[in-house]
This record gives sequence, structure tokens and C-alpha cells, in this order.
Amino acid sequence: MTMQKLELFDETFDPYRIESYQLSVQASLNGFSFCVMDVVRNQYIALVSIPFDFPVNNTEEWPDRLQDVVNAYPWLSGEFKKVLFCYESPANTIVPKAFFEPDEAQQLLKTIHPIDTLDEIWYNDFQNDLVSIFSIPSTLITNWLKIQKRTKAYAFAHPALCFHQLSSDSRGCATITLTLSSKFSVVIVSEASKLQHCGSFEAQTSEDIVYHLMNIAQSLKIPTNSTDIKLLGDISPWENLELLIGRFFHSGKQASTLDQNHFSYLLQKYKGKYANLFNLTLCE
Repeated sequence: MTMQKLELFDETFDPYRIESYQLSVQASLNGFSFCVMDVVRNQYIALVSIPFDFPVNNTEEWPDRLQDVVNAYPWLSGEFKKVLFCYESPANTIVPKAFFEPDEAQQLLKTIHPIDTLDEIWYNDFQNDLVSIFSIPSTLITNWLKIQKRTKAYAFAHPALCFHQLSSDSRGCATITLTLSSKFSVVIVSEASKLQHCGSFEAQTSEDIVYHLMNIAQSLKIPTNSTDIKLLGDISPWENLELLIGRFFHSGKQASTLDQNHFSYLLQKYKGKYANLFNLTLCE
């Protein structure tokens, strides 16, 4: 799926006021996206999506790819008030904090996802009783930290997890959130606000996605006819996805943010497509 080239700047954006802005970044093998929020006004005022001419095939390419981005937008190396970062990868797992040992983080993640020898293992708390473990290519995060040393990095699924938990039904009903990316999808399921499942799968068609959703729902004994599915990300490549989900579940509708922030009029229409990027702010 082709990554869209996009460059949107509200007229109030000022590269000389970086110290009052928050930068949120999402890197992938296909390109680099970032958005800028004016912290004083709690408003997103810039959104940029940069597709690479060709995907990253070797981790040693990351330094040059990052340098190209900074050369195009030199103010990215300025001192922002806050910098949030995620890497588009399914390599993530959630474990109870009571059983988490930092020295065992890599082994825990390896039992679920393949890890490259040049990947770094990161982890951070999720809510009060869970820990999110994930991996990032070392050359990517090391060189990004040279640009923004105070960056807080999160798993790709972390923003969706925060969105899901904050928007889930506390009355006992099941809630499902599906986050779509170019290579895989993340499914999060909770019941009565209790997390039941967080995992990923690859799919080629909308029918594949619905098949996986049905399997997960059946394994967790979720009543599909009364369960709504919130879709985050770009649904346009997935033909009739909302309609297909609606045949097997109560509904499937695109969601975006929790209205935790304001948006420039230029960015409003992209809230759903870039929901994961915008929702990084929920991880704080």
C-alpha cells in the first residue's frame, strides 16, 4: 500500500517557536510521518508524511534516511517541549507488571515475535499493572536520539491501547479496536474495561481482516452481534471493510481521537487516517 505524500502547515506554525511545540513521530520502512502540536493552544498545527523512494531494506540505511528528513525540515533538530516516537512494527507484547523482569524482556518478546540481532528492546508501563515490551531497529532509534535526545519512544500499538482503554465500555460490554497499518493490523479487545487481548495479524484483503476478527471474538466468547469495532488508521485501501464488519458484528466504524486535542482546519480530515500518530499524546 502506497504511503501518501503530505505537507500541511497551519498559518500559525512558526519554526522559531519550536520550544512551545510537541513533536510526534511515526517511522516505518516505507516512510516517515510527524505532526506538531502547539502546547499553549493544545492544537495540532502541522502534519507531514514523507514516503521513501524505496523501502528500507537494511538497517544500516536508517542514518541516511533520517538525515534526508532533517535536511528537508531543519527545524526538526530544534529543542521541542516534548518529543514522542513510535516505529511501525508488530513486535510488541503486554505482560503483567507483577511478573515482569527487565532482564527477561528480550526473551519474553522473542517467544511471540522474531527479533533482529540489531534490534533494541524497549519497554514502558501501561496503566498501573501492565508493561509494554517492544523492539526498534538500533540504527533507527540511536540516530534519532542524536537528533532529539529527550525522545520518549513507545510501541506502535501503545497509542491504540490508550485510546481503546479510555474509550471502552465500563458497563460490561465487549469493545474491539482495530488499528490498520500498511503491513499488519493490531486488534485490542476488552470486556468491562478489562483488557482481554492485544495482538497483531497480517492480511491481504478485507475478508482476511474479518476472518481474523471473527476467530479472535469466538476464542474469547465475545458476542459479535452486540459488539462494536472501532477502526483506526487508513481504511481506504480496504474495500468495503466497514460494510463487511457490519455483517458479522454490531457495527464497524472509523474512529480517530478522543478530542483530547484541537486541530487546525487543515488537519481535520486526516484525524482518522493518522489516528495512531495523533494519539501518541495519550501515552503520556
